[in-house]
Amino acid sequence: MWQSLPATEGKAASVHLTQFPAVDAAWADEKLVIPEDPDCGARRDLQGPGDGTEEQVIGHPLDAAVTVTGPGKIVELLSKYEEDMRAFCIISGFRVQKGGS
Repeated sequence: MWQSLPATEGKAASVHLTQFPAVDAAWADEKLVIPEDPDCGARRDLQGPGDGTEEQVIGHPLDAAVTVTGPGKIVELLSKYEEDMRAFCIISGFRVQKGGS
């Protein structure tokens, strides 16, 4: 495909030698910025320690649907990203509800 593109000034000999274009700062959308540690450790907790000591109850992550219950701050943060967290954690369902301390 790269070889089929017309020759232009500055075109590298290979796609592997090409640099990504600079990102225009005007494209930044603060509404899309995810706060640092957006999952509050949820992905790590959902996946377990992974050291082989836990019992394998679920054969595949997509067999799991998870409900996270927590204090308002976590619920407020995670509820904005419920669908994203489902994909991020690679599970079939993810929802949050207020409860606990």
